[in-house]
Amino acid sequence: MQLPVIEKGAGEDVLLIHGIISDKSFFEELMEQMEQDYHLIAYDRRGYGDAEKAEDYSIWAQAEDAAGILKAHAKDRAWIVGNSAGGMVAMALYLRYPELVRGMLLIEPSLVFDPRSEEMIREWNSELNGYVNEKRIKKALPAVARVIGDKTEVPADKSLAQLKRAYKNLETFMLGELNDIQRFRPAKEEFASAAIPIRVLISEDGKDSIFAKTSLLGAQVLGWPVEYLCGYHNTLSRNPQDGAKRLKAIIEEMENGSGT
Repeated sequence: MQLPVIEKGAGEDVLLIHGIISDKSFFEELMEQMEQDYHLIAYDRRGYGDAEKAEDYSIWAQAEDAAGILKAHAKDRAWIVGNSAGGMVAMALYLRYPELVRGMLLIEPSLVFDPRSEEMIREWNSELNGYVNEKRIKKALPAVARVIGDKTEVPADKSLAQLKRAYKNLETFMLGELNDIQRFRPAKEEFASAAIPIRVLISEDGKDSIFAKTSLLGAQVLGWPVEYLCGYHNTLSRNPQDGAKRLKAIIEEMENGSGT
């Protein structure tokens, strides 16, 4: 599957994978802040942004997409920055193609490795499927805003074109990805021998949200270090300057450290 890609900068490769209800434009300002230090690659996941719709939205199919992007655009093993569901794609990418991955920064990927996390996600999934069944997809936005801890559903400064794009992405998530993404349940043992540095990033202001809580619980189960970002779940888009500084610092720390 051909997926739209944007690239900026030179240096070590960094693949940016967006989450639900967004697309590669989520990272545009962040890339401007980081292009002096890294070769940044962002793309539209299948069905999102300018990408074609697909029949298979499973995380494993999307891992194949990410691997294809890296093989075509990266010069070496890449740092993977996965925001939200993009973190799940990053994890699946590593399990399938460890030779392509230098390290992972997973921003509230909702790691369901704990019974409490399973219950929280199951309830949310059931609520969203209710909107799908009632054909009231746009009404799901408050439920999405609540689960990521952000008090705004859609930023007030969005243009009409941006709003249309956001609702198209919401439709892709609700009608395509929602249930496939909930089926991604790798065994924790698969990551026991991970030979790369991994960090789970939690948003300071949204740390009481479901995505933050499940990510923190999962990190504890897996023994992965946790770092914190200012703002809410989508802080890399809302606060790109601060986000870029934090990501650069964490990558440098991971490069100088040992393992996870």
